[in-house]
Order: sequence, then structure tokens, then C-alpha cells
Amino acid sequence: LDRIDDAVRRILRLKLACGLFDKPRPSARNGAGGTAFGSREHREVAREAVRKSLVLLKNRGRTLPLDAEACILVTGRNAHNRGHQCGGFTVAWQGVSGNEAIEGGTSIWEGIRALAPRAVLAEDASAADHRDFDVAVVVIGERPYAEGMGDIREPSPEDWTPGGIPGAEGGPGMLDPYGATLELAALHPEDLATIRALSGRGIPVVAVLISGRPLIVSQELEASAAFVAAWLPGSEGAGVADVLFGRHDFTGRLSFTWPAPLARGARNTNGRGTASVLFPRGYRLRLG
Repeated sequence: LDRIDDAVRRILRLKLACGLFDKPRPSARNGAGGTAFGSREHREVAREAVRKSLVLLKNRGRTLPLDAEACILVTGRNAHNRGHQCGGFTVAWQGVSGNEAIEGGTSIWEGIRALAPRAVLAEDASAADHRDFDVAVVVIGERPYAEGMGDIREPSPEDWTPGGIPGAEGGPGMLDPYGATLELAALHPEDLATIRALSGRGIPVVAVLISGRPLIVSQELEASAAFVAAWLPGSEGAGVADVLFGRHDFTGRLSFTWPAPLARGARNTNGRGTASVLFPRGYRLRLG
């Protein structure tokens, strides 16, 4: 306790020296509670940021851009989920699932629907037929997480606490871990199953990956006609649709290397393991 008191005392002294306590409370400062927050102008900036951050990793046979008049099937766990688009540290520590808590904005499905009147949203695409759809957009990837709740590691006795952590999507009493691998097919096998089922029926698949980090997605890439790394686009899923339909070109580049599958017998627990590079830093494709 003495060490904690000393640390807090030094922090407070520094804040006093900087004059932080001389300023009004945040709620009394200029702009607090203003109507500009979440305004149309602010959302347009956010939508532009989404467009510019997307990275096109694959586009076989010029599957993209999509035709707004085409019959488009939209599916996948993250297709109509603003909460998953936003990730953690949003309206809740570990983020939320669904649309209700994220006021305003658009899911990726809502963005597509606004541009393509013949698009159809399907929670279960198992019965889709190539005679009914020209292309499928499958929005795959992670659920929200923050801090240790997103760690990739094997469970240990220390990961279990009575009652767990409020807001976590893990098992009861579990301090994550999200999983023991960065391989998406192992974390969420339903994503790969959906892509393979649709492509196997002759429907070209555009996979859109929602994630807070690069994942090993070699199998999903191979089974898809086009593949887009969308990161966490936040509330403005319409920005994703803008680029999918060619209203804006892809301009995003990888700011780090993208991992290939682990070498046989290697492990990826607690950062260990040897993954080769699938895409180099700076990689990108464009529509034009």
C-alpha cells in the first residue's frame, strides 16, 4: 500500500504542476454535450476513414466491384452486427453484439442494401442456389474483445475466476482466452463452412473479414473469389459497401506482414510458433 500511495501521490503532483485541476470539469468544457457529436458531418468523416482503411487481398476474375443490379446474397455472423464491427472499448468494455446499443450508423448489410435493391440477407445460407444469386458477400471474423479477453493462449487454471468478468463473451468464469491459435478456421469454423458451401454451389464468394488483428485465413482465401480485410470499421459499415461497389477504389495497404499457416508441428501459443509471410508489408490490390 505504501508503494501505491507513493505512486498516486507523484501522479497527483504532476497533474497539479500541469494545471489540470485548474480547468473546468469535462462536462462544463466547450463542446461538451454538443449536437455535433455523432452528426452527419462526423459520420461522413468516419465513413471516409472506413473506405480508406480497407485492404483488398484477392480479386479473382474481377469479382469486384459488385454490380448494384445483381442478385447478391449477404450472409455471415458479422454481416448485420454493428457491435462486432466496433470491437471492444466502445459502449462497453468488451464491446457488444448486435445493433441496438450502437446508435445510428450502418451495418455492412445495411450499407449494401442501400446500394443494391436486389440484395438479400440470410442468416442461414445453406439452401442458397446459384440460379438465384450472382454473388455472395460473406462477412466473417472475430467477436469483440479488449485487453486480456482477446489473448491467444491455451487455458490455464489462472484463467478461471469465480463469476467471470462482466461483459465477456467467453465461458462462465473465464478470463478469455479467445483461443489457442490465430487460425480463423479453428476459431470460427462456421465461417469457412459457409464460404465452401456457397462456392461449392457455384456462387462466387466475396469474403469480408472483421478483425482486430491479422489472422491466418489461407483456407478462407483459397475458397473465396475475392477477399477484403475490413479491420474494425466501427459504426459506418456503409463505407465498406462504398468500396465493394466501386464507388471508391481500394487504397489501403497492409501496415505489417500477413501470416501464412504455421509450419507443421509448430504452435502459436503465447506468441510462440513460426509463421511464414503470406502477404508482405505494403501489399494491396486495386480495382483499376
